Amino acid sequence: MAERPLKPVWVLVYEGVDISADIAPFVVRVTYTDHAHGESDEISVEIEDRDHRWINGWYPTKGDRITLYLGYDGQPLMPCGDFELDDVEWTAPPDIVRLKGLASAITPALRTENTFAYEGQTLRQVAETVAGRHGLRVTGEIDDIRIERITQLKARDLAFLKTLAEEYGHVFSVRGDQLVFHRVADLEAAPPAISLDRGDISRISIRDKTRQVFAKAEVRYHNPVNREMLAHEVAAAAPVTGDTLKLTVRAENPAQAEAKAKAALAKANRTEAEGTIDMIGEPRLVGGANLTLTGCGRFDGTWAIARSTHTIERSKGYTTSIAIRGIAP
Repeated sequence: MAERPLKPVWVLVYEGVDISADIAPFVVRVTYTDHAHGESDEISVEIEDRDHRWINGWYPTKGDRITLYLGYDGQPLMPCGDFELDDVEWTAPPDIVRLKGLASAITPALRTENTFAYEGQTLRQVAETVAGRHGLRVTGEIDDIRIERITQLKARDLAFLKTLAEEYGHVFSVRGDQLVFHRVADLEAAPPAISLDRGDISRISIRDKTRQVFAKAEVRYHNPVNREMLAHEVAAAAPVTGDTLKLTVRAENPAQAEAKAKAALAKANRTEAEGTIDMIGEPRLVGGANLTLTGCGRFDGTWAIARSTHTIERSKGYTTSIAIRGIAP
């Protein structure tokens, strides 16, 4: 007997009430986008509004809380998270209402430009100071790097943290009431969540740009105490042959200089290959995870998922689209 095809399902909880069964006949498309670093996860729900109830008595309130799950019937559903309704769009004809939500922690305050000075704090403490302003907590592994002074100048808190994290070789994402940090090196070393063969993929596009591999990085920085220009050198994590990456950075001590040099070297050596994959819905493909490609010739190997978009559409079923990038050797 032929195996029965999996049935895509989604569950939508609106202000604590499961409204899935009530709105299912009218839902055209449900989309969830998951980012690996520094951006808000998003959802979108497109609803037919033939009787105009959504633009009248059922008109939603911005800020309402939405919780979404999706996957396949009979299997554990992927918890997409909690979102706040951020945008309502109506188009006609035909009458379609689109409800768009951002991760619930991404409040307007978190997206407002601010100016702050941080003194005598570690990288984690700076992150905790920012998180504390918004009722969030910091989790994950963060290197113990002391920062004597850094100024956030007319920058959004989320953008400021993103830049700071990247500078020291970290990434973070907003998950519920948490800012979850990871070392980039730890993510890239994690075992792949899934292996994809060419036959599993509906469409793939990879662009491999010219790049230069560096054996080491030499960083020059100004010592604020004795006002001398100092130099520090770090070698690539994996044995490679190549040139020296030369950098001039702002650093207050050797530890900062070394951390910035390591992050810059890893970023420079990270393959410039990047691409997109479209395929049948796969809940294991999430931002921050790794995957293995086979059957793709020179592109076989391990790739990092930078962004994933999961869509359940009435006319097409469940599909997943991901953006991928190569991992440094």
